[in-house]
Amino acid sequence: MQIKIGILSTALISNDFVLSLNQLDSSHYKFVAVAATKLEKAQEFASKFNISKAYGSYEELAKDDEVQLVYVANRNMYHFAASKLMIENKKHVLIEKPITVDVEKTRELFQLGKEHNVFVMEALWTRFLPAYHKVRDILRSGEIGDIIHISAHFMISNFTDRILYKRYQGGVTPDIGVYALNSIFEGVNYARPKNLKAFGRLSTPGESEVSVSAILDFEGEATATMILTSRLADKKYKDNLQEVRYIGTKGYIKINDHINCPRSIEVNGNLVDVNVKDKETRYNWPNSYGLCYQFQEARKCIMESKLTSDIHSAEHTLLLTETIRKVIAEVGAEVIETPIEFDFKSV
Repeated sequence: MQIKIGILSTALISNDFVLSLNQLDSSHYKFVAVAATKLEKAQEFASKFNISKAYGSYEELAKDDEVQLVYVANRNMYHFAASKLMIENKKHVLIEKPITVDVEKTRELFQLGKEHNVFVMEALWTRFLPAYHKVRDILRSGEIGDIIHISAHFMISNFTDRILYKRYQGGVTPDIGVYALNSIFEGVNYARPKNLKAFGRLSTPGESEVSVSAILDFEGEATATMILTSRLADKKYKDNLQEVRYIGTKGYIKINDHINCPRSIEVNGNLVDVNVKDKETRYNWPNSYGLCYQFQEARKCIMESKLTSDIHSAEHTLLLTETIRKVIAEVGAEVIETPIEFDFKSV
């Protein structure tokens, strides 16, 4: 089955998403339209990737009967309004992480998907990578025993508005914390923490968080720690400061770099190659080839008439959204209300 795809927003990640799918069998997908809030941006993107239709509004994309699946990649705060528009026009949606930072809005999107009989999934690409399939297999096998502790560190150098300011629903927790929290939840089979405590620093008083240290306590023996920051002055060592450790009663798993897209994992002293790579050189981020796996999951679910993914379900997504908001509240950052509807032409 060939899925006809529309791209919503010409953001940098949209570039990488399109390039990653170009490695797949062309009978599985076709990009048929792209929409941006400025027509010239859509036209430029369409020309670059040989996409036949370019729209200067999201409404036009929503009304395009050829489009089956929309990849939603606009700013975080507008994910809900854009996705709602697509769902109500009978489009399946693959929504960039974080799907929203509002639990009720996240729940509403999945409910709308049921009402309109369309597939809805958060595009948390990490969950679908071979690396995390391998991590899950090892954890389930009992090779490292029962989980005692999980630590997840994600540190970057990013001083852009999408991190610094609440008007964009910014902060390190929704931006990169979603990856660290996913890594933690992988270790406890996506169980809800019974306690959570977090400390952090804001970009300026009343704005978004730029550093976080959090402790999570789960039923049973497992605890977890998460450290995030966007304040590294030098990008030189950031890869050395990204890691996940799963500590069990019989051993450990260690992810040494790029916790959102690991190149290798270490299991009780043995390295396992889980790198995903291709010959493409136009990616904006390392290992963006891995973005294709989330599409493969979406395509599989659509072909099976599923409305959600078993790998990254509505329940998993809601737990992430809920925990992100708890961390933000704990550190004293502020979040503006998610727009229900929006005139995207003014963005």
